[in-house]
Amino acid sequence: MFNVWLAGTIAGMGLLLSPDHLRLWGNQAGRLGPLFWLAALGAAGLCALSIHSYNRLAATRTGGGGYLAALHGWGGNAAMGLALGSRAVLATGLATGILVTAGFVFNETFAYWFPNFGFAFLCLATAAVAHLWGYGAVAKLQAGLLAVALAGLTGLIVAGFWNLGAQPMVTADSSSAAPPGTLAGVWLLFVGFDLGIRPNDRHEDRKMRSIGMLTAVGIILVLLCLWGTVSLAHVPSDRLAGSFIPHTLAARKIGGQAGRILIGIVGIAGTVCAAMTLISAVARMTTALAKLQLLPRFLEGSGRRNLPAVIFTAGTVAVLMAAGVAGQQALEVFIRAGFLLWLLHIGLVHLAAYGATHSQASGATDAQAQGGWTAAIQIPAGLLAMAATVRLWFADEQRGLLAVFMLAGWAGTAAILYGVRWTGVHQSVTDK
Repeated sequence: MFNVWLAGTIAGMGLLLSPDHLRLWGNQAGRLGPLFWLAALGAAGLCALSIHSYNRLAATRTGGGGYLAALHGWGGNAAMGLALGSRAVLATGLATGILVTAGFVFNETFAYWFPNFGFAFLCLATAAVAHLWGYGAVAKLQAGLLAVALAGLTGLIVAGFWNLGAQPMVTADSSSAAPPGTLAGVWLLFVGFDLGIRPNDRHEDRKMRSIGMLTAVGIILVLLCLWGTVSLAHVPSDRLAGSFIPHTLAARKIGGQAGRILIGIVGIAGTVCAAMTLISAVARMTTALAKLQLLPRFLEGSGRRNLPAVIFTAGTVAVLMAAGVAGQQALEVFIRAGFLLWLLHIGLVHLAAYGATHSQASGATDAQAQGGWTAAIQIPAGLLAMAATVRLWFADEQRGLLAVFMLAGWAGTAAILYGVRWTGVHQSVTDK
């Protein structure tokens, strides 16, 4: 059981120390000022509700297949297209962006003579090749990388408070009072916490894995709230709010060149860990969908690895990096599309958990017992997640392109699933 809990903790935390997450936390701290802790605590509470909905949805599927099978039974291939599309867009877009960022960090901080794209490809190769040894080996390497990132960030936090002295925390300017768009953005602080969900887990394993993901959310909540607090104490809030690298600004202010090196180590370790987490998430979901006969059998892989899915995901990222997409505005929009698809998927999970629970004839007694408080939680939570998605989309300056990427990610994967069904490569799981 301890191994299952640890696996859930590692997977739940695998994406949350990536450079993009450090930027999200720094920007939100700058925009919200002293309200940052409350907003982050609210976001963590929403994560806990989401884990509950994942488990409630999985519990309605007694024949195996976990939450994905239940989601398919509730929403069909359109719902499955959103599930897979959110994973695929997030994985390819975010991995491309953070790997290239890690390459520049290594080049500028540690070895100016080493090609930045060469280092990015080396990190991608490390993440992909680790999957040859299986998910167990990947988890061990992720644990080591997380330990490095956590230790580095903890050291900066301690140094930041040690050097604080009598200096008060910088507060947000009156002009930067949190608008609805900023408050909606707190949903994104924990993007990827649910990548530890395993569709085919037994009930006991699912429970322990959920506790592990809650542990990951709790650790990140405390650690990055402290980091946000110490960042606000050393860097003006408007600079944090508008910077692409708020974590680097804070680290340099706290520790000078040593702080810059330390945050570089944190960023690189977090990047490789995140790349592994994203590749594993796509590979595991591909396996689950192939077992449900929603994807061709050759994509099923095994319980230890899924090489076709790994090769496809890593190959797509490599092509995007080789094409010079990194650094372009379109990639940033594509990454935001992955974030919003993930948030939309969370909202769908809440609604599906309520719908599947209350439409389950064989579980009528349980549904009646759970009916009052699940309706009071799952429906509002689902609608709130979807409303936040719409609000973030509307507030985006590139909302047209963002909508195109979101629709392409969703419709493209749904079309593949429908195509498998229509061509008879596999029968739909509902036809079995």
